[in-house]
Amino acid sequence: MFLVIRFVVGIGLGGELPVAATFISDLYQGKVRRKMLILADSFWALGWLVAALLSFLLSPYLGWRGLLLLTVLSALVALLFRKHIQEDNVEYVKDRHNIDNWRHAFTRTTPLLWLAWLMVMFSYYGMFMWLPSILISRGNTIVTSFGYSVIMIIAQLPGYFGAAWLSGKIKIKYVFAIYMVGTAGGAILFGSATSLFMTLLAGCILSFLI
Repeated sequence: MFLVIRFVVGIGLGGELPVAATFISDLYQGKVRRKMLILADSFWALGWLVAALLSFLLSPYLGWRGLLLLTVLSALVALLFRKHIQEDNVEYVKDRHNIDNWRHAFTRTTPLLWLAWLMVMFSYYGMFMWLPSILISRGNTIVTSFGYSVIMIIAQLPGYFGAAWLSGKIKIKYVFAIYMVGTAGGAILFGSATSLFMTLLAGCILSFLI
């Protein structure tokens, strides 16, 4: 039953993220749009930090079920926000026109972006879900501590801000390439870390770039 409910939550999250990004894209243009999209994505890390703090402070009193019920409030807040968000009235006319737009949008770049995004998510969840279990099997239990989680989350924030700054200086594809190559290097360091210092250092590098 827990897996079923988690699947439903995943559907909500999978629908929420692209819609929010699309809405932001409609509001801004050019370099400002790039920065706003990146900065909006940084709230992922902020939300994770708040969730970690709530878990640390309240789980002894509420348990995991109580924490899940508490985080439902965030969905209710989102509903309140949306009452005050106005969408431009855009008339979509003629199905033929929409089909032409789809054909124009789907270029040779589209499958490459899909593949790149798949790799981003693969590396992201690999870092936070799979690699820690490997390190634990080697006796490196620091990766399960609350302090480690907070450090890894905080390390993401300057990574977001750095990407937003770079996006105004160089082409966005170069920003993407720099961060992807850096992520690969950080993953190698993180996966081979044996000492506490190297685990924290490599984890921060990987978290910053990912």
